Amino acid sequence: DGTYHESLESFKDQRLKLMDLLSQEKDSNLIGRKDNYLGWRMVQQLEHN
Repeated sequence: DGTYHESLESFKDQRLKLMDLLSQEKDSNLIGRKDNYLGWRMVQQLEHN
């Protein structure tokens, strides 16, 4: 069935575009900072408990 294959290809294409966006410097820096902040908060809470 060609239609299924086409939709699968477009899905892969969209995923590639998303990965491309995520890999851009500015975005990855923002994501990294957010992750570091969340990790820091978890450590703080663990130390208080």
